[in-house]
Amino acid sequence: MKVEQMMNRTVKSCHPEDSLNRAAEVMWENSCGGIAVVDAQFKPIGFLTDRDVRMAAYTRGKSLHELRVEGAMARTNAAERTTS
Repeated sequence: MKVEQMMNRTVKSCHPEDSLNRAAEVMWENSCGGIAVVDAQFKPIGFLTDRDVRMAAYTRGKSLHELRVEGAMARTNAAERTTS
């Protein structure tokens, strides 16, 4: 079997101001473990995984509704992460 036979060609995304709950919902609905984070022009600015979502909730002790994607997403430079 080839990878292209298993992969999903439709990229799912969210915005940095979205809640982590919304991002998790997108992942759940599309059976994926990660989504692109895009700006207002749909330019990719980061990536968010289901692990990022879990660790943000665990380390901050808040609900996913209270936390924003921008505070948990991976960027090209890990030092650019914010605490939302």
